[in-house]
Amino acid sequence: MRSGHPVRRRCDRWDGRGGPPRERIGAERAWEGAQPGLGRHEIAMRRSGADGKVKQHEGETKEAKPDEEDAEVPQWILDELVKLKQRYQDVVGMELPKGVVDREHKSPLVLDPEYKEGARHKRCYKLSMEEMKQLRVQLDELLAKGYIRPSSSPWGSPVLMVPKPSNPKELRLVIDYRQINEITVKDRYPLPDVQALIDDMQGATIFSTADALWGFWQVPMEEEAVEKTAMTTPFGAYEWLVMPMGLSNSPSCWQRMMQKYLGHLPFVRVFVDDIMIFSRNPEEHLDHLRQVLEAADHSKTR
Repeated sequence: MRSGHPVRRRCDRWDGRGGPPRERIGAERAWEGAQPGLGRHEIAMRRSGADGKVKQHEGETKEAKPDEEDAEVPQWILDELVKLKQRYQDVVGMELPKGVVDREHKSPLVLDPEYKEGARHKRCYKLSMEEMKQLRVQLDELLAKGYIRPSSSPWGSPVLMVPKPSNPKELRLVIDYRQINEITVKDRYPLPDVQALIDDMQGATIFSTADALWGFWQVPMEEEAVEKTAMTTPFGAYEWLVMPMGLSNSPSCWQRMMQKYLGHLPFVRVFVDDIMIFSRNPEEHLDHLRQVLEAADHSKTR
């Protein structure tokens, strides 16, 4: 935990349109060092108005006042959150384990039956020296994790290195799968309607959010689909043993899996790799968090 006051207080007003505010309502971090992953839990506590509705001031974010929120999150809640973190430390870790997760749910890659032209291959794009340097590092990390392997596949899609919005000097690996997506049978598993998700949370006063850690990489590819994921780089060709980003069906495949693992919990809503847990009071919320972490642990989801 941070030194000094354990929680930074902030109240975010939300007009209920568009989607849940990215900023937290109330207590911001449940524990220190949180990063993307199921470890990034944020308990959000605020007091509803007399009518049970959130006060609405469109587009306004300001420091909380004593009459708007409790002065601080009770210490016993913080203590219980730390206990949950310790109990489910495998779930809330900041790195995925090495190797492909052995799970029943796998990602297929089915081609349009009318496509008869054979494998599609495109040579790698030209990259700058800095792009090649960062690409080499990322390839080595993926190889060490066991997420990719050298490929002799007749298929091949080129890679690009794209600046991260948060740090333009840091590049991330992106694969141009357009030639594969054009001939892939589309998985139409529906993504949730954002407004419906918001409506489902009416009446709740406490929220926690969690992001799955590199969610797509937690889904193994069907063996017969692996060769079609091949990517061409200046360092050779590699194919994915886990579901890569860029395939047209990856979001639907992930949503289906998360619905399977968490859909039985009525106090949870999932939108791809964003998870929202909502409750009416602190005691209930701690139990809800425990159930989510238990389900994630049972399903080997991080």
